[in-house]
Amino acid sequence: MALVNGHALMKLIFLASVSGHVGFYAGEGTVVFLCLACAVLVALSVWMRHRYSALRKRMQQELGCTRAGLARAEAELEELKLQLAETGKALREAEARLGRSRTESENTEDELDRVRRELESVKSRKYISGPSGIKVESPDDALMKKALELVERNMDNSEYDVDAFVSDMAIGRTVLYGKVKECTGMSIHEFILDIRLKRACQLVCGSSFTISEISFMTGFTNPKYFSVCFKRRFGLTPSGYREKYASDGIPE
Repeated sequence: MALVNGHALMKLIFLASVSGHVGFYAGEGTVVFLCLACAVLVALSVWMRHRYSALRKRMQQELGCTRAGLARAEAELEELKLQLAETGKALREAEARLGRSRTESENTEDELDRVRRELESVKSRKYISGPSGIKVESPDDALMKKALELVERNMDNSEYDVDAFVSDMAIGRTVLYGKVKECTGMSIHEFILDIRLKRACQLVCGSSFTISEISFMTGFTNPKYFSVCFKRRFGLTPSGYREKYASDGIPE
């Protein structure tokens, strides 16, 4: 605005000097000088006006870029916040899963400790039983008596299987299988299992051992499998059999 007003003032001075109203201008040289000065001032005013417009435009552009950059930065910040929240959620879920795994592991260890204690309890509580309590009707008494004694001797040995039994009997596998089948109607495996279950039946009704202890004492490593075999053989679970026959005695 000051440049514009100066321009107008110089224009008035120039007009006055030309028309003779201002008398202190001495000659044409002064008039030319004033004209040149006015031209310079006008050019300078125009240049300053363009320069100001250009600067203002550039500042507006830079301000717009700054605002756009600020908006992008805010958007990135929000995205980072969301990622951080998701990471925190995933971390909490992982910690929860880890806690559950630790709990399950501790429960498994507790169960293993309980089974170990039961095994130690069974080993420490010796229960001596003879084969006379189990009846085996066979035409070959000597052979079957030896077979029964071997099974009784290894009653609590869960690793005593058909191979070990055949080796102890010192008879060919095929011949021994035929003899046992002829005398009992069972295979060697079925014969060993039957003797174990009959002894377990006696212990269920005639002792205060727990069902788990009885299962270990008769060569079973898994009480659940023992209960399945017992029910298949006698029609009742060990606890149900004890409840039904503990006071009446074992049925013939």
